[in-house]
Amino acid sequence: MTGADARVALVTGGAGGLGIAIAEALCADGTSVVVADLRREASGVPCVGVELDVTDPASVARTIDEIAERFGVLHALVNSAGIQIQRPFADLDAADWDRVLAINARGPFLLVQAALRRLWRDQADEASVVNVVSRAYVGGAKDAAYSASKGALASLTLEMALELGPVGVRANGVSPSFVRTAFAEQRTDIAELDAFVGRYEAITPLRRLVTGPDVAQTVAFLASERSRGITGEIIHVTAGSHLPAQP
Repeated sequence: MTGADARVALVTGGAGGLGIAIAEALCADGTSVVVADLRREASGVPCVGVELDVTDPASVARTIDEIAERFGVLHALVNSAGIQIQRPFADLDAADWDRVLAINARGPFLLVQAALRRLWRDQADEASVVNVVSRAYVGGAKDAAYSASKGALASLTLEMALELGPVGVRANGVSPSFVRTAFAEQRTDIAELDAFVGRYEAITPLRRLVTGPDVAQTVAFLASERSRGITGEIIHVTAGSHLPAQP
């Protein structure tokens, strides 16, 4: 934690690999970070840890209330919590669809709405929302629920920018390509993953995957006053893989 005059940020999904990288980048900027996740565990980042279920309005309200009582302000809200259930379209059931949409799209809506009602309407300082989207919102990911949820989050980001701008809240999205995390390695055979990574790197102009720190630095920029003229943008962090493949 930093001093009383530091900027304050909330990072959801903060116990995951990408969430930890984001918290580290914000801490390096001198920000006081609140890390929120379903599980409260040591992350190695100097921060306040809270348990949060982003799908539960009561849990969301408690988290925002705790920040209001402890800090009195919230300068940045990073919606990083998310899940993916990789199933073919024909095999995806309604319960899985609802769960993915609830965490990936409904959660950010609940958090921003709660922060707006509890803090931002009366907060003198400007604030920033950064939503972690995904390149899946453009090209799909062979995962209907995940792609749909990220498409919803991208559109919601633009709506937030329009409606929250007049009260001094900016809203932007960061859209990473595939990031190799411990979570990703748990979902598939390592040899199969290695082969996928090799194919992916071959069509990427920088010939590498983006990393958690790559994404985190972009999030930290958008969360900071350095980007105070930017709102309503979805920034691709892909090492160039969103560009047309070269022959």
